Amino acid sequence: MKSYYIIICCILFSCNWNQKKYKKYAQKTIVEWTGKQITLPRDSDTYIFDKKVTCDSILDKKVKILVYTDSVGCTACKLNLYDWKLRIDSLHDNPDLSFIFFVHAQHTNQFSNRLRGEAFNYPIFFDEKNIIEKLNHFPKDYRLQTFLLDSNNHVVLIGNPLGNESMWNLYKEEIKKLTKTKISNDET
Repeated sequence: MKSYYIIICCILFSCNWNQKKYKKYAQKTIVEWTGKQITLPRDSDTYIFDKKVTCDSILDKKVKILVYTDSVGCTACKLNLYDWKLRIDSLHDNPDLSFIFFVHAQHTNQFSNRLRGEAFNYPIFFDEKNIIEKLNHFPKDYRLQTFLLDSNNHVVLIGNPLGNESMWNLYKEEIKKLTKTKISNDET
């Protein structure tokens, strides 16, 4: 029985230590990436479901939310397409905002089937050669592979707002500031 408590204590302290270690890593990454300019490759194949489309205009919006997902693990699971669809729908009336999904997937056919099954009808850039990662060297933790970008593709916020209402509210606040600031600058 005593060894059982020791194991539980080790697990608890280990988890607590890992949380502290992650928090330190996340803070360092946020500082490092805020203001950094991201290069968006224009030669990746873009699809809605399994139909190839041309969507360069979404790369040129004033404000962009970039979501990068690599092929490690369950790509579709990490993307949480249903949750993103809800977020996109909640901001659909903002013409200055685009959502950009870059996916480095090895099996695009399977992924396209998943998109169709979830009725996710927003463009997704399939980056088979992982060019965007080679150009930008994103953080390795998938929770830090979502970025709010300004008109020049500088990182304003980093972190996945899905499942974190405070983070999503921060994204919405910054989007309002960025679009308002840009509009007022155009008027002068």
